[in-house]
Amino acid sequence: MFLQEIKNHLKEIRKKEPYRFFKKVEDFNYINFLKSLNDKKFVIETIDKIISGHIYILRSAVPKDFFLDAKIKLQNIFNNTNPISPKMLNGIKNGYYVSENSSNIGYQTMDRSFYFFSWNKDDTEIYNTLIEKYKPLKILNGFDKNEITKNIPTDGFVERLHAIHYPVGGGKISKHFDSTKLCIANFGVYGTEFGIDYNQGGFFLENEKKEKINIDSMVKTGDMVIFYPGLIHGVDPVLPEKKLSINSQDGRWFFNMNVVESHEVKNRDYSVSVK
Repeated sequence: MFLQEIKNHLKEIRKKEPYRFFKKVEDFNYINFLKSLNDKKFVIETIDKIISGHIYILRSAVPKDFFLDAKIKLQNIFNNTNPISPKMLNGIKNGYYVSENSSNIGYQTMDRSFYFFSWNKDDTEIYNTLIEKYKPLKILNGFDKNEITKNIPTDGFVERLHAIHYPVGGGKISKHFDSTKLCIANFGVYGTEFGIDYNQGGFFLENEKKEKINIDSMVKTGDMVIFYPGLIHGVDPVLPEKKLSINSQDGRWFFNMNVVESHEVKNRDYSVSVK
């Protein structure tokens, strides 16, 4: 395998200033994309496109019916358990928290987050199912498919499934960019669909002309999206004119999978708000 060559290529990339703007959509079938990852040239070209502002949509990564069941299970967690701290310290359990920051300090949020980690038992099977869809793609970040999975927070970085619910009535994340220290590719599967579950708001990127590019209308439930976390991005308020419904599963659902820095790390990198 050519993993070490990919690691070396990524090391050189990280010496450069991150590019911040959307450039183009690349459209693939999920299975066909996985097959192409056996080709070193394809992997390197894909990495170079991702860091240059190309966003990848991988069609039919997960069956749509999976998310009908997953959303019910996550709603049951919300209804029947207490929230956890979002800080990823040793001993953190699977669970949820509500993020609501409407101040002008940092970026603004309104969402429900559900965390899943490898060291906890997953009775829902949500983590176990989605992590297997993600593992073959880790080559794009210079990781073997089982590398990092067993890490715990004191190792400095961990693998995490982060299910995010943007509720009807203004679920959002304001414009920002994320750290590229660990990963140049960010992965997420859509659990809902624009035009069916909501028709206002959703994921956006920004191009060099500072124009907002709305992505959700291009994506179907079960499709996976790959993008460079250093791009300027956010989630516009979901159906903002309706009454906020934080206790309902209605709205936009996004299931993010990646390697992230834990809160055991001093001087941990955080997302940066963009005006």
